[in-house]
Amino acid sequence: MLSFLSPWFWFGALAVAVPFVLHLLRREEARRLGFTAVAFIERTPILFRARRRPSDWLLLALRMAAVLLLAVAFTRPYVQGRGVTNPATIVAVDISYSMDAPGRFEAARNRAADAIRRVPAGSAVGLVLFDDRARTVVEPVADRGVALAGVERLRAGVRGTDYRRLVDHVDGLLARRPGRLIVVTDLQREGWAAGNATTRGELDVTVEDVGGPVENIAITAAERTAAGVRMIAHNLGGRSRETVARLTVDDEALGDVRVTVPSGRAVPAEIRASLPTHGVARVTLDDPGGLPADDERVMLLDPPAPAHLLAIVGGTGASSRVFYLQRALEAASAGGESGLEVLGATAARDLTAEKLQDVDVVLLLGTAGVDRGLGGRLRDYARGGGRVLLAIGPDADVGVVSSLLAAAGVAIRPGNPDRFPVALAPLDARHPVFEAFGDAAGGLMSVRFDRAAHIEANGSGRVLAQFTNGWPALVELPLGDGRVLVFASDLNLAWNDFPVHAAFVPFVHEVTRYLARARRDESDWLLKEVAPEQADRPGVFAIGPRGRRVALNVDVSESTLDRESVEAFQAHVRPGPGSPEDAPRASPRGAESNQALWRYVLMLLAGLLVAESVVGRRRRPKGRPTDVPWMRGKP
Repeated sequence: MLSFLSPWFWFGALAVAVPFVLHLLRREEARRLGFTAVAFIERTPILFRARRRPSDWLLLALRMAAVLLLAVAFTRPYVQGRGVTNPATIVAVDISYSMDAPGRFEAARNRAADAIRRVPAGSAVGLVLFDDRARTVVEPVADRGVALAGVERLRAGVRGTDYRRLVDHVDGLLARRPGRLIVVTDLQREGWAAGNATTRGELDVTVEDVGGPVENIAITAAERTAAGVRMIAHNLGGRSRETVARLTVDDEALGDVRVTVPSGRAVPAEIRASLPTHGVARVTLDDPGGLPADDERVMLLDPPAPAHLLAIVGGTGASSRVFYLQRALEAASAGGESGLEVLGATAARDLTAEKLQDVDVVLLLGTAGVDRGLGGRLRDYARGGGRVLLAIGPDADVGVVSSLLAAAGVAIRPGNPDRFPVALAPLDARHPVFEAFGDAAGGLMSVRFDRAAHIEANGSGRVLAQFTNGWPALVELPLGDGRVLVFASDLNLAWNDFPVHAAFVPFVHEVTRYLARARRDESDWLLKEVAPEQADRPGVFAIGPRGRRVALNVDVSESTLDRESVEAFQAHVRPGPGSPEDAPRASPRGAESNQALWRYVLMLLAGLLVAESVVGRRRRPKGRPTDVPWMRGKP
């Protein structure tokens, strides 16, 4: 039904009479013809004048229609009820591993199928599955059979739960349209660990609860020891349980241990066995009636691979600028592979986040000629757990350095030459960088520094060493999940003679080993840290561009089966600014704003005005006829 937001503007439609009146008053000018024979005839007044009638009916109609359309546009028309159709219904099924309790997922499939059958006629229905990610199985369609077939194919997975990602996914799927979300889940409280969800559209959330108590024992940790493997069994059920933990390496059984775990307690146990230096170890336990995914822990027994070090060198002659550093790393590895990759300024421009993922330590030795975006990429790399050594020398670009360190609250200032030369003195001899020096740490005092930058840490970093003039020489900065070590001078004989001193090799070795240690030892990953395309189950997988082998295990936080109420679950879903309660489509003003029919009326009005202009030009007299030539004084 057509309605109008400002109906009083219909009074403006009375203005359609104006073109009609103007056409009545319009008088056509008669042609003047010079004719001497009547030049001296006396004028006679006209005693009878015919009734005036409008002419050019087409032109008149166009002008009256234009005035009428202008009035219609000001009334701001809208179609009442347009867009107020049955909202789309999205049925979301939880496939996290907490849904794999005996009988639970079968109940979830039945609830999902029933929810699809109950969707009102005329409303589209879609199917979404979710764990710590959300994927669309069936786009919203009218065919219930397609969605029901999708439900039959669902199986429980091995990942955790993230309700926020689910709501964000469904909100994007509906694209601001009103909709209904039916969540088939066990209402696990841990699923809201990422925080509340905010919707852009009108979303009605209902829950099909298939949860309940589960008698479950989980292996929450396992590590190699001198005697075998130490594991921790956590009883998350309501009664004391006795179970057997078993150890296998490359599918060969090596030992087992019987464990009694009281309710709500975590108990350590050790499986004694002689482990090989390489292979894949698995610790499993018997847990009938529990969650199968947390009954196993995978360990990679292989020694850590050599650290992958990436040196970025600005300016020209990259190989000569890392000469001393490369020799020091080779000496520290007893002539083996140094693990060092060198990139010049041009090649560093192509350094992406994906390539940085497999780098243990970035050595930023110079930034001259490097694009300014590199600092931001390294900042994100460090926040994600990466390690960076920044040596500030003559090739340091202030813009790149600032973009890397600004987030840590650190500023770099040029050093005053009047305060040099100086020596270097460790402040914390127990720090891993200097601990290996022992009594030989005094050898660092013999290094002469003729130039250095001034690091203003502003209390946000830890000063590990300083120059004898009081300036910080080596500062450790936490940045997100990673860290940055800032050395106030270079490592290539430009501002100091450090590379030709005996202390240089152990210093480089200890710094890189300290930075790489956490990255190298991260052979135990969680499944949620990799994309489903890379790994879909626990085990050992090659991850990253260089194929780093890591052990992937389930996130045991999913084993915590504390539950939310339905009301608390719904309270986590909150409307964003401008939606949904205040959604425009909920009121006449909102419906008119969404439809904006006045724009189309004005477009039609513009077309009429163009047509009126064309018709008017064709109907206009072409001008006075040419007078008789002799009247213009021509022969």
